[in-house]
Parts: sequence; C-alpha cells; structure tokens
Amino acid sequence: MTTLTLYAITDAKPKRALGKQLRSLKLGKAWVVVGRNAPLEATPEALVAYDRVIRSIALDVRALLPFRFGSTARDEDDLATLLAPFAASIERALARARDAVQFTLRVHGSPPKPRRTKTSKRKTGTAWLEERREALRVHEIDPVTERTTRFVRDTRSERKARGDHIATVYHLVPKKNVKKWWAAVEEGSRLLQGVTLTTSGPWPPYAFAELP
Repeated sequence: MTTLTLYAITDAKPKRALGKQLRSLKLGKAWVVVGRNAPLEATPEALVAYDRVIRSIALDVRALLPFRFGSTARDEDDLATLLAPFAASIERALARARDAVQFTLRVHGSPPKPRRTKTSKRKTGTAWLEERREALRVHEIDPVTERTTRFVRDTRSERKARGDHIATVYHLVPKKNVKKWWAAVEEGSRLLQGVTLTTSGPWPPYAFAELP
C-alpha cells in the first residue's frame, strides 16, 4: 500500500526539481517535502538514500527540519491533521535552524568522577532549569564547550553507556560561524584530559528537529 513518506519541513518551497517521487506541500507557513511510495524499510541503503534526499533539500532552503526515518502519513489530510497542533512550534524550530548546520561530537574515554554540588530543597523555576542544564552538560569536554559557546546557537547532549562511549553532543552552528567553531574545537580538544573527541559534520539539523 502506498502512503506519504515524510522527508522534511522547510521554510520555503524548494526551487529545484525534487524528482518524480517527491513533491512539496504547503501547510500553513511551512512546506513539507513528501514522497508517495510504499513504507521504507530500514536498510543501510535506504538510510543513505533518505539522508541524500534531506541533504539535497537542505541545499535549496534556509531552514529545514528533517523527519525521523520512516515517518509517514496516510494522505494530505492526515498530514495536515498531524501537524496542525504544532504550527507555532514548527515556526519557532525553523527560525532556530535557519542558516545553521549540525555538528556531532562523540566523547570517548574514562573520565574522572564528577564533583558533587550542594542543592537546595526548595528551588525556583530558574534554579530548576539551571540545574537541569547542568545535569545535561558534558563536563568532560568543558574546554571545548567554553571555547565554542559563542559560536553555537543551540546544544543537545545524550549520555551513553556503551563501552567507552561517554556521551554524544550536538551543536547547532550558524553557517557564518563554522570556521571559527572548528578553530575553537581544535583549541579546546588539546586541553582535554581522560577523554578523546571525534567530530563529524556538517549535517542537516537532525538533532534539533524534535517538536515539543
């Protein structure tokens, strides 16, 4: 059975030809690039082909939010119903991703145990948010974080528990800052202790496409 395969939400209609299988639909203030085909199987070849489409679209628009691989809708009406509650979130997310790319930093090693800090029993909303940000911060790469902060628009991080893979950190970097960001990463990496850092990108902003 054919269905709509969802590729990306964009801030403008892609100008270049998308091919016979793809088309762009206007939904509110955004566009959605879709394909009409059988549901995709998660094979290495399909994943590579999917990413290739996302990258091609990204070359033609200023802001793009990739869908998770395998996302589908029954038809255009179903798609409109699915996205309608997120109209405001989509607009904010597109503004955040505009003219920016993602870099992925993978942290490996055996770092020292983090220092414990005292916390108060009663917290204000601001204190709670600050504590939440602190808990997500990957302190093992603080020298890199401190030097790249001014060149980064947004950050996501995930703690890992597989072998020596400690964490993965995602940086959303404005395109105009990429060269300075790379220089800051290289400078900070020389000061790391107990961990190594591998960096890849630029990528479309996969880690920043989640909608609340």
